Amino acid sequence: MASFSLDFPDDEILDILGDDIRVFNPGGGFTIIKGEFEHKYMEDELGDVVGIRYPTIVVNDSDAVLFGKKYKVEFADEVYKVLNSTPYDVGKTLIIMRS
Repeated sequence: MASFSLDFPDDEILDILGDDIRVFNPGGGFTIIKGEFEHKYMEDELGDVVGIRYPTIVVNDSDAVLFGKKYKVEFADEVYKVLNSTPYDVGKTLIIMRS
């Protein structure tokens, strides 16, 4: 019997189990993508302060190109500004945001 991971390749897991994320571009309009939204504790980029809680989204690398620093993201009726993006896992990018 084939395993779940073989039936659903890693780049398609977010399509099935991911949250709907609305990405607004600065020129107008939006795109809806699938990602995994979560609040994560991490070091503050400016002062190495541990314990800062940031809203984050894990997306497929192919969707990460939709995010720019002037872009806004909406999830669960909350709007966030994109702060940074960083590689997260094979084929995945972590988008760090702020309120």
